[in-house]
Amino acid sequence: MSVYVDLICSKCGIIKMDQWSDDIGDPHITSTEDDSCDGEWERLWTLGIAPAPGTHVSERVVVYESLKENKIQYPGRTDVPVPERLIRRGYERKELNVRDLAAFERKHNVANERRHFDRNGRGL
Repeated sequence: MSVYVDLICSKCGIIKMDQWSDDIGDPHITSTEDDSCDGEWERLWTLGIAPAPGTHVSERVVVYESLKENKIQYPGRTDVPVPERLIRRGYERKELNVRDLAAFERKHNVANERRHFDRNGRGL
């Protein structure tokens, strides 16, 4: 079974994002013979705080948090920037990945409907 992974060349270090896992171990072939590389594609292992790769941009959880006021605001849409009036009050945009979302729910005693109650779009 193939899945999408990020690959890196073992010799030159070129990175290819979102490639099929079947490509692991294949030789790195360049477009010109002058620039040939004897490396092969390996899986690129990274750690990051990015949202889960299966989460579409429109479905990411976004909150506005102000450490100055110690308050949270929930935007109506996740694809708009923080309004200037909130920036002046110290609010910052915060995208939550799956792990951060679980901690956020516990800390603020809230539940994300999509995460807990939506059955593949057939929920409430």
